[in-house]
Amino acid sequence: MLHWLAATCTVRSWALIELGLRASFEVGYDYSSLGATASNQVLLIDEPDFGQDLNGNGTATDLDARVLTMVDRSRREHSLGASFQLDLSKPVGLTVGYEHRWRRYTSDESLDVANRGRRDARDQMSVDLRFRVAKDLRLRVGGVHWAQGLNRAADPAGEIDDYTRSQGRLGLSYEL
Repeated sequence: MLHWLAATCTVRSWALIELGLRASFEVGYDYSSLGATASNQVLLIDEPDFGQDLNGNGTATDLDARVLTMVDRSRREHSLGASFQLDLSKPVGLTVGYEHRWRRYTSDESLDVANRGRRDARDQMSVDLRFRVAKDLRLRVGGVHWAQGLNRAADPAGEIDDYTRSQGRLGLSYEL
């Protein structure tokens, strides 16, 4: 069972630039505490990393020993982001954004190698350009880039699942 507690704080401000361009700036902070009930799961664990006979065959040298153990996916998340929107002209607008998210997993299960001691940090950068095509029709072109780094302190093998991902966007919208 997964329990969710979330809090959000957003601050917005608007400014008028001397050149007659309208600009806005938004800052937001989110906090989430996600609680999961620990449950049994079959894991493949290298016994030499733990110095134990985990599968009960009398040796502590097996690689990928099957073990039924408790895992806990509970975590706390903090996210801080900002975006800047600028109307370049009446039909053209630009939005640039940045967000940093921290996750800390709270498992204290001794063999939970995926979650015990795990910490994530992710950066997200985005850019969107909007064009007014007709009175109520908008064309939007943009992209988002994510980069995440993981630390799994409980993983003796030192596996780190970092990733980067980029996504382009193209959209057409009709405003009522």
